[in-house]
Amino acid sequence: MKYFTKDELKQERGSVTVEFALVLPLFMMVMGGIYDLASFGMLSSKVTRIAGVIGDTVSRDDLTRTKLRAIMGTADKMARPYDFVKGSGDVIVTQVTNDGETTNPANMVISWQESLSGSTSDYGMAGGAPENLPGDITVIEDQSMILTEVSYVYKPVFIDSIFGTKTIRETSVFAPRSSKMDRLVGE
Repeated sequence: MKYFTKDELKQERGSVTVEFALVLPLFMMVMGGIYDLASFGMLSSKVTRIAGVIGDTVSRDDLTRTKLRAIMGTADKMARPYDFVKGSGDVIVTQVTNDGETTNPANMVISWQESLSGSTSDYGMAGGAPENLPGDITVIEDQSMILTEVSYVYKPVFIDSIFGTKTIRETSVFAPRSSKMDRLVGE
């Protein structure tokens, strides 16, 4: 059995302290990265769910603008613990219709649109022709569809300098169930 002298023990303890001081920042950065990536994944899942739930709910029945905004406002509750409404998230609901008895996509028009925070849609403005519809879908023969765009600007807590701010976007597409929904009730 080997015995250590006091000087050897002091050197050993000192080297452990130095190793710990060198490894601790790296360990903290790795743990912060794991936290940020897990938060990003969870938030991405929530954005997908919010787009689906709001799109499904909106497409069920004719709505007033007030009721539509109330449905869109539920995104804040669905996104918890993330603060969705105060600047980081947005919901845009767009109705696209084809007013002709034709398959010509040139007849598609955005009948109405509502944004929770006032931002613009990736697919065009109300009254105009839609652009870049997801999956190159086309509304044909006097049909319509509801597009729900949800976005959230994610800023990492620990690894912002490495990962950077990312915008998570998701779009859901639903066909209205009860009517064409080409206008909001009362407008």
